[in-house]
Amino acid sequence: MIRKLDITIYEESVPSKSTTIAGIVMAVVTAAFLVALIEELFSPSARFAWAVIAVLFCLSLAVSIYKLINRKLKISISTETITLAFTYGTRSISFSEIKDHNVDKESTKAYRGQGMYTKTISGRRTLIYSSTKSPKIILDIKEGKYGRIAFSTTQPDRIARILSERVR
Repeated sequence: MIRKLDITIYEESVPSKSTTIAGIVMAVVTAAFLVALIEELFSPSARFAWAVIAVLFCLSLAVSIYKLINRKLKISISTETITLAFTYGTRSISFSEIKDHNVDKESTKAYRGQGMYTKTISGRRTLIYSSTKSPKIILDIKEGKYGRIAFSTTQPDRIARILSERVR
């Protein structure tokens, strides 16, 4: 039995600027509050309660930093599939599942939001992997739960060229 090799031909990480800024602000505020709590821990009254709150804020800070670091849309195109991934969700789409594709550089209002979410656009259920203010690639899917899949990219023309070569 001969197997085809699935070789990666394109990779991209699309950062989310506004989420990055929000994460930095949240981390700074959490750290400032934590410093105030640590100062308060050295007073004799209510040490245990403040210690619990300090631990909770440390956890909050750790989660903020983790989300800040991993808040990127990762796009990987191989010879057989397109893989889209955020921290909490990954989807692989075979080229045989794609009916058509196009580039949407104008409709930022239709795809408003960040992250991975679903929305009905023009009567079709759409799975969106979005980073704000970036052009989108729209994939029309032959069958399945979603009629379309849209994702942000910084290089829409290059991805469209790859799709034109691979989608039949």
